[in-house]
Amino acid sequence: MNKAVYVCSPYRGNVERNVEYAKQLTKQAIMMKLSPITPHLYITQVLDDAIPTERELGLSIGSDLLRHCDCILIGAKYGISDGMKAEISIAERLGLDAISESGEIISRRAAAKVRFYTDCGICARAGTDECVPCYMGLYCLNYKSNNVEVEE
Repeated sequence: MNKAVYVCSPYRGNVERNVEYAKQLTKQAIMMKLSPITPHLYITQVLDDAIPTERELGLSIGSDLLRHCDCILIGAKYGISDGMKAEISIAERLGLDAISESGEIISRRAAAKVRFYTDCGICARAGTDECVPCYMGLYCLNYKSNNVEVEE
């Protein structure tokens, strides 16, 4: 039986682009022989994200579904939204493995080590003027492209 993977990616903002991205991630998960759970592709078809009570209900359902998954696939191409931060936090508490959108296991029980950073110093050491909030060492373009060392 395939492992169930929770697809974590942004929804709000550029909804059309984000839905297409979620579909791409879902297909990638299928191609990786995983069973994807992508609630923001279907819950948003029956609940209105613009109505706060319905949004909260949808997020609650997503959280319940995440608790039944074996791992979380983090799609951060367009950033990490507040909803994604909450989902990653739940995965952290559950001790789930985290997978990047390329299919790479970020680390076993990665959520236990993944923390959200702002002004972590990677961007400054890479010679960039502006620091973008990131998951240090996982999605920081400066870290990936310049091999800047991470100090814990």
